[in-house]
Amino acid sequence: AERPPPATRAAAGGPGPGCEQETGGRPGKGGEGPAPHRGRCRRCAPATVCGHGPMRTCAARATGVLGSRVVRGLSSVGHVVYGASRRPERAAALGAGATGLVMDALDRASVEAAFEEARPEAVVHLLTDLARSDFGANARLRVEGTDHLLAAGRAVGVKRCIAQSYAAWPYARTGGPVKTEEDPLDPTPPTNMRESMKAIRHLE
Repeated sequence: AERPPPATRAAAGGPGPGCEQETGGRPGKGGEGPAPHRGRCRRCAPATVCGHGPMRTCAARATGVLGSRVVRGLSSVGHVVYGASRRPERAAALGAGATGLVMDALDRASVEAAFEEARPEAVVHLLTDLARSDFGANARLRVEGTDHLLAAGRAVGVKRCIAQSYAAWPYARTGGPVKTEEDPLDPTPPTNMRESMKAIRHLE
């Protein structure tokens, strides 16, 4: 079935015009309107996804501390989740909430093959390599891995990529202690942090 044209699909905060998706009957926070949508919209064709319906989602590094929680959270609200790991035994152990993918983010062909199999609509980028405190390896993953995810995603029509960054020392030493994504990063980090900072800038 054809997708609804972009102008009639939902934005990030609510349903699209004419959306008749089931809400489960629960009021929203504070009682102001319905809860976030779950399930597919009755007006949209069964094979389409309106703004708040289930999405085919790929979580890159799904078996890490954050990734395992992201997979559970996404699957618990009805998304179709593919979890990627470079280790076959870990991808196979994801459980009923997700389909495991074996993917080496530093190998572009591997990423392309995984995305071709999953055909995700959205990607959650959780790639890190900190098990050995090798910050050079982690920086490489943030640069090359990010590029591979984006290139493979564009090839299969991914519309949204959400990336995990880092919020602590990278910020410029200005303003108050609470920072947002709009606050500037440190333009002159210490020498031993410059490679990591460069990778964070590339990621963001």
